[in-house]
This record gives sequence, C-alpha cells and structure tokens, in this order.
Amino acid sequence: MNKLITTLLLMCAGICASAQLNTSRIMSIGRNALYFEDYVLSMQYFNQVINVKPYLAEPYYYRAIAKYSLDDMTGAEADCSIALNINPFMINAYNLRGIARLRQKRYADALADFGAGLKYEPDNLNLLLNSGIANINLRHYDDAIADYRHALRFDSRNSTAIVNIGIALISKGDTVQAIRQFDKAIGFNSYAIDAYAYRGIALAQTRQYDKALADFDRLVELRPNDAAFRFNRSIIRYQSNDLRGAFADIDRAIEIEPTAAAFANRGIMRAQVGDYDGAAADFSRVLAIDPQDDIALFNRALIYQQTGQMRKALSDLNIIIAKHPDFAQAYYQRAQVRQALDDAKGAELDMMTAYSFEKDRIDRGLANARKPDDPDADADSKPRRRSTRRKGDNDIRKYDQMVVLADFGTADREVHEDKETIRGKVQNNDIIIDLEPIFALNFFNADTLLPKAAYFEPSVEQFNNRRVFAMPLCITNREPEADNAATISLFEQIAGIDRLMEQKPADTQYNFIRGVLYGQAMNYNNAIADYDKCISANRYDINALFNRAAVRFKMVEVVRALESESRPNSMGGAVISRNAMGTTAPADLTTDKTVSTIRDYDLILQDLRSVTEVEPEFEFAYYNMAIVQCYRKQFAEAEASLTQAININRDFAEAYFNRGLVRIFEGRKAEGTADLSKAGELGIFKAYNVIKRYAAATDNDDDDDDDDR
Repeated sequence: MNKLITTLLLMCAGICASAQLNTSRIMSIGRNALYFEDYVLSMQYFNQVINVKPYLAEPYYYRAIAKYSLDDMTGAEADCSIALNINPFMINAYNLRGIARLRQKRYADALADFGAGLKYEPDNLNLLLNSGIANINLRHYDDAIADYRHALRFDSRNSTAIVNIGIALISKGDTVQAIRQFDKAIGFNSYAIDAYAYRGIALAQTRQYDKALADFDRLVELRPNDAAFRFNRSIIRYQSNDLRGAFADIDRAIEIEPTAAAFANRGIMRAQVGDYDGAAADFSRVLAIDPQDDIALFNRALIYQQTGQMRKALSDLNIIIAKHPDFAQAYYQRAQVRQALDDAKGAELDMMTAYSFEKDRIDRGLANARKPDDPDADADSKPRRRSTRRKGDNDIRKYDQMVVLADFGTADREVHEDKETIRGKVQNNDIIIDLEPIFALNFFNADTLLPKAAYFEPSVEQFNNRRVFAMPLCITNREPEADNAATISLFEQIAGIDRLMEQKPADTQYNFIRGVLYGQAMNYNNAIADYDKCISANRYDINALFNRAAVRFKMVEVVRALESESRPNSMGGAVISRNAMGTTAPADLTTDKTVSTIRDYDLILQDLRSVTEVEPEFEFAYYNMAIVQCYRKQFAEAEASLTQAININRDFAEAYFNRGLVRIFEGRKAEGTADLSKAGELGIFKAYNVIKRYAAATDNDDDDDDDDR
C-alpha cells in the first residue's frame, strides 16, 4: 500500500513538473513573439498560461505590454491592475499602468502609479522620467523639474530629462533658462532631435530667427521627411520674409502629410501674394478635413469677396455669424457683400451691428489692445514678428494668423524600457470596420490569420458522432469562397448524397448534409428546401433551424448588395461609418422589396427563437439574432442578445467585438472599448484598429492643444 502511495505521489510530481515546464515554455514562446512584434499572437500564448495558472502576475503583465503596443490602453491598464493585485511589488507594472493612464490623459492617476513605484524603487530612472511627464501635464512644473533633476543624478547626460526641464521652464515663462537647457542637451548629443526642435521654437518666439532657422535646418537634415519640421521652418522663413523658402517648405510638408493646419497656412500665404484661386482651394481643403474649422471658413469668405463671388461669400459669412454672433469683423464683411448684392437695408443693419460690437469691445478695453510684454510693441532693432497662433487656438479673431506647432509631443511621450512596443502595430492597418459575420454550420472553414480554438456545440458533436458524412461538421463564420474546382467538387458531393437519398429517402440526415452543401454552393433556394424537409420531419431539429435562418440571412444580404449597386447612396451593411448602423435614413418602407426584406428578417428571427426554445444555451443563435437586430436598427435588443451570448460563453470573441461596436455607436465609448479589448485579447486583432480609430481617440477630442504627431 505504501509503495502504491509513493508511486502515485511520484506520478503527481511528474505531472506537476511537466505542467510547470509547459507553462514556462509557453511563456517563453509568448515573450519571443512579443520581442518579434507579433503582439496578437503573443497574447494567445499568455492567454494559455493565464487559463492554466491565473494566479501568476507575469503573464498579465506581458499581455498588458502587447495590448499597450496595440494602443489598447484600457486593456493594458486592466491587465496591469490584475498583475499588481497578485504582486504589489511589480515595479514595471506600476510604470506601464501609469503610461497607459498618461495616454488616456488621466495624469493624476498616472502620477499616483509612478509615485507608488518610486516608493519601492526611489531611484528608478523610468519612473522618475514618467513622473516628470505627468507633472508637466498637471502643470506642476517645479515638481517635474525636481523629478528630472533627481533622474540626472544617476544619468547626468540623459537628454530626455534635460529637454523636459527646458519644457517645464518654458511653461513657467523662463525662456532664457530653457534655451540653456536645450543647449546643454545638444552639447551632450548633437543628434538630440527634441532639443533642436524646442530650442528652435524658443528662439523663434524671441525673434532670433537666424538661430531658429539654423536649428530647423539641422532638424530637416536629420529628418528630411518629417512634415512638422518642414511646417515650422516655413513659419520661420515666413517671419524672415523668405516667402519663396516658406512656400517650398509648406508645399513639401503637405506632400508628406496633408494636414488641415498646413493647408490653412498655405492658404494665408497664397492670399497675401494674390493667388486667390489657390488660397480658396486650400481653405476648401481645410474644410474638407475639418468642416468645423470656422477660421478657414471665414478666410474663404474673404477670398470669395475679394474675387467677386458674392453669393458664395454671403453663404460662408451667414454660417460664421450664426456661430459667432458677436464677431464684429464678420458683420463688416457681410455689410460689404450685401452692398455689392444691392441689399442696402441688410448692409446698413450689418454695419450698425458691427459698430455696436466693436464699440462694446473698445469700452471693455479689448479692441486693438497690446499686452505690455508683446514684443511687437517694442521699438527696438529686432525684426518685426508677424503674429502666429498655436495649433488648437480657434479664436476666430486670429483668422489672419499662421498656425505654429509649438509642441512636438515630447511632454506627452512615454519612456519604456521594453523595445517590443515600437513596431508591428496592427491597429494602424487600413481596414473596413464591420460587424463580425453570422455563424452557420458547415463542412468547410476558412483559415484565419491566427490559430483560434474551435467552438463547441453539443448538437454538432452529436451529428459528427453519427459519422454519416466523410467531413466533420463545424460552426463557423469564416466560410471559404468556392472557386471553380471547389464548386465542381461540391456538386460531385451533392450527386453522391442524391444517390444515398435514393436508397434511404426517409433519412433527413442526408437532406441536412445536402442543404449545407447547397448553401456553400450559394444555391440558397435548394438549401432552404432541404432544411424545410428536415424541420417538417422534426420541428426540434436545431441544426436545420439554425442553418435555415443563416441561409435566409445570406439571401437578404445578396438582395441588399444588388440594391446598393443600383442605388449608390443607399445604406450598406451594419458597419460603424457614416452610411451604416442606421446613420442614414432607411429606404421607403412602402416598397415591395423592403416589405419582403422585413418579412425575411421576421422569418430569420422566428427560426433563431425556435432554436433557443429547444436549446437555451445555444449562444450562436443569440449572436445571429443580434446581427439581424442591428440591421433592423434595434440596437438595444442587439446588445441584449449579445450579452446573452456572452453570458453563455465567456470566451465568445465575436460577440464581444460586435457588442463593442454597438456600444460605441450608442456613445458608450468606455464600455465599447472594454468589449473590443476583450475581443482583441481573444484573437480578433482588428479590434485594436477600432479602439484606435473610434473609441480611445474620441474620448480626447476636446484636447485641442495636442499635436497629432
């Protein structure tokens, strides 16, 4: 007996050692994938470790790095929090969570994380640098300088710390000391990009244009294809009356990166040299990029007025006055336009309104006032500086001022010791964002980019156990397209089933098999006929009910696709875009085609509800219901159906993805982002593209001062 117990214990020890070895190996493979920038793949390995050993902090931390690299800040923060709950002494997790919070512009929370890490490691360089970044964004400039000076005690030549001290000093108004810091950084490193950039801006602000130009010449030499450096050098050349050079730089900046700010600046310069057609075109391009840019709209109105296009000028000015009813200059311009259009009464009213507003501003000391420290007011030998405005300054009274990029994003740049976060970012891919498609039962399953666990359903397993067909049945939403050879093979298989049915005409299993094959061959009418026979023989045949609903849905999609080709402006599929998820009006509900479509949707939902009545745990039926509900603009019902599917299967990646889209469409970005993060974690990598484009970025739309670089 003792010998038996000893043997069992040794066997258990061997099994445990094997499990330990396997999870360690999987962790190693995951970290290698992370190193080679296969972020989505690396998460699949970390998921495996987490499923086996959820009490380990390390896989959550590394999965957080992968999510951070894919711009999923919500997911990265959540994983770091789990890691820290397991191991509160994990310094790198404090640092990464703080960085994720910085990216979400939650600076106070980020600062708390860096502070927590510094309690355990007071001399941690990355934590000190990032703490300084958080303090700058919180306008705690003295605290930021203290953080950076502390960091310099351990790395006296750290250019990040030196440059950021300069940024803090500029923010405090001490430009002279800031320039000295940038000089120091450049002295240590002649390739310090940020130091040249900020020193160039500081020198330009103090009207030392020759020195500023030298710095930006150096920047363009180091990074000839950086649009921001070309952009700002054009400003400096413009200030130095080098219009030819200014135009050359802004033209090149637009070639590299056609931004609204670049078009706006070129429009102002073109107007000043009399190229009114070019100026109007540039301001129109600005409005195409940002229809809410009132400064560009007002400038275009001035150009239209200058070129005698009074009706167009009046249209633009009407919009400006409606949005800025106290903007006196707009009334002056509209008065002139109305006078030209023989509207004397309207012109007189506008002129009186303009005088009234301007008099009020003069009485309040606002009109034409100069600040005492305005360098333009000084009568010294320095060159006269043309006024500029920072990107994000949308004061319409500054309509004639060029935009300058005074912030290159250094103060908001993260410092992270892991090199895996630099490349391989699938969130930057250009994709069409659409709902994940419906599921169906099929003998064919298209390959996916990533290995993904097959979903399990008891009814599918029961069918396969009967071994009535050579190929196993699976549940999938990735059916391969049938080419010529595949189509020929399909019809050969259908012919084989026909022969079997002649021998056993009452066996509806063959009807189901043939229905699946017909569906794959896109012969939907025959497929439905076969499913009808299955259901007539057994109204509880959930496989036939489920697939009949799927085939009917595909038939509706075909009809919708044909209609959209004949009506280009009609609504497409249920996607998050201007023409989808119900953002445009549906077709006239009185048409025969639309009535037919509604009837088809009702039949689809009827079949799917029948499935759930027989098998309440069939999550794919709820999932497919949700897609139909999205097409019918029933988004609350769709969300409820997807939630039901997720409650049944907590690893249902496609359901998380679709629910995330629905929630974002409904304006609940935080919940939607959390769902998309989970979908990405489970293998749907395009979720990170949606997070980047529609969720995380839109939460900070009101932060106008940030540079997009």
